[in-house]
Amino acid sequence: MNSFLTRLKHPGFARTLLIRRILAICLLLAAISIALSSRASDQATALRYTRDVAAGEVLQEGDIEQIGVAQHLAQGLQASDVVGRIALLDRRAGSLAAAGDVLDPELTSAAVGEISPHHDGQQAHIVPLTLVDATAATMLVPGDTVTVLSAGTDDAPAQIIAEGAQVIFAGQKDKGGNVGSQRELQGVLLRLDAQSAQAVAAASLSQPLAVVITGARSQ
Repeated sequence: MNSFLTRLKHPGFARTLLIRRILAICLLLAAISIALSSRASDQATALRYTRDVAAGEVLQEGDIEQIGVAQHLAQGLQASDVVGRIALLDRRAGSLAAAGDVLDPELTSAAVGEISPHHDGQQAHIVPLTLVDATAATMLVPGDTVTVLSAGTDDAPAQIIAEGAQVIFAGQKDKGGNVGSQRELQGVLLRLDAQSAQAVAAASLSQPLAVVITGARSQ
């Protein structure tokens, strides 16, 4: 300690060297502090899927987890924004959740009601469907009534799979007029009775499907 004070009191090379070392240490500490502060400000949180999720599934708490991400990757979502809602698109485990992954609850209430009584008294089911024509999905609006058809070929004409399906979600352009991914555009959610829902789901596994608007908008 005495040696340290002695160096400070007496000018010379030793004091100059000591002062330089002190300044270097201060600068290093300041740089570390700034770096840590910058890194902390760049950190945000996001929701990540813990398993593969299929379109049409209702998301549960265990399906997502909160992780730290860079600020530009943050979606501003809370668990309550997606838990209990219907997935609109297939999502792989490890991918980040986005607001467009789930059906808006207001849209669900308006278009589907309680998702229980169908117009013929049967239990209603929601079926995710990928259309053969991406453009057709952008032309649909929630509330449309459609007939689901198999895509016809030269050897086999189109066949009716189900009638009276109600659209509760359809791929749309974003607010800027741009379209999303091809898969997002093709994806729709339909409300059907149990038997028709099973027929559509089974048919979609083996062949491309299309829809024809048959409700009020077709008049």
